[in-house]
Amino acid sequence: MDKSLREVAGTCTALYESITDQSVAERLRACGPWIKALLGQMLGLSAGTTLPTGLRFVVIDASTVQAPGAKGTDHRLHIAMDLVSLELIEVLVSDVHTGETFTHFTLGPGDVAVTDRGYAQAQGMHEAVQRGAALLVPRPELLYAQVVKTVRRRRLVQLTHRAVFGTQTAIEQVLASYGWQINTAFIERVNLSIRQHAAAVGRRVSTLCKGEAGLRDQLALYHVYYNFVLPHASLRQPLMVAEPIRSGGSAKLWLPCTPAMAAGLTDRVWSLREVLMFRVPPWPQPQMV
Repeated sequence: MDKSLREVAGTCTALYESITDQSVAERLRACGPWIKALLGQMLGLSAGTTLPTGLRFVVIDASTVQAPGAKGTDHRLHIAMDLVSLELIEVLVSDVHTGETFTHFTLGPGDVAVTDRGYAQAQGMHEAVQRGAALLVPRPELLYAQVVKTVRRRRLVQLTHRAVFGTQTAIEQVLASYGWQINTAFIERVNLSIRQHAAAVGRRVSTLCKGEAGLRDQLALYHVYYNFVLPHASLRQPLMVAEPIRSGGSAKLWLPCTPAMAAGLTDRVWSLREVLMFRVPPWPQPQMV
């Protein structure tokens, strides 16, 4: 995608057969239906995917364009795309000083614009709403940061933080009140716990699920096990008086605690047998005619 038509033609000529840059351009113009079908299959969209009558979801975003050898941004590319048909509705190329705004696009009644926070500007939003469009824009108070890791030869060489929504100063102030910092330790720990307890989502395993229902069953069992059966070291409570252990070892100093106990849903650590033998009250069944 970052090569010119002439470079693509040269690569194809060297590897496969002779072709000109004009022929590459003509093939790209004609491959729209194929790309839509390919993306639809990759995204799990069926041919019958429909929306409520009269609505069109439009994804709007902008990107930068740099010429070969440039040290900075030369142009800005503004794109509006139909979320269901994956068709490009509008494309605008501007200079680097033109920012993201709804005024670049023609929106009307029935259009639902999906954008990022860069488009949360009063003038552009007011104009789009006046035209009858609905807007899905992140709330101004949303704070969202990313941890960017640079890895070389399987070793972490650099770690930087990037504020996606809000400012980095605001994010650090909120986290500092809890004694936290911007990191991915929590979500990485959750992902590792899921892989360790749900075989279907482990890496390089042969225990694959044959359908979505099987995966949902595994995750449901893990969900209950994680919250009711598995004590968390970060939730344990100190005992006022140490309790002796029958085996004669070190005295018990901590009371184990699960997330369900911390949330007040139960007062004890469950066993897996208790979970599997628990009688769930019957839920309303559909009436058969």
